[in-house]
Amino acid sequence: MTYDEPLTSGSSYPDPHRPSSTSYSAGYYSMAGDGAVAPSRRPRPSPVPLIISYVLDWLVLIAMVVVATLLGNITPNKRPFFLTNPNIS
Repeated sequence: MTYDEPLTSGSSYPDPHRPSSTSYSAGYYSMAGDGAVAPSRRPRPSPVPLIISYVLDWLVLIAMVVVATLLGNITPNKRPFFLTNPNIS
């Protein structure tokens, strides 16, 4: 089969990495409808652990906002100083 030939039923696309004289076996190009066994599907995980994870994330975020707000409202210790004072050097 060359690249110029139209595809007919039962023919497959040519592989550019194989020589043109190589015949293609059905095992090389397996399709879903040719008797191949479909992989088994895993059951969907329960959404409960995911929801709990999001709730815990929000609780941690709210706790951090509360702590930051409390620390931001504390009045710092203000002590007057002068740059020319030799005692602070």
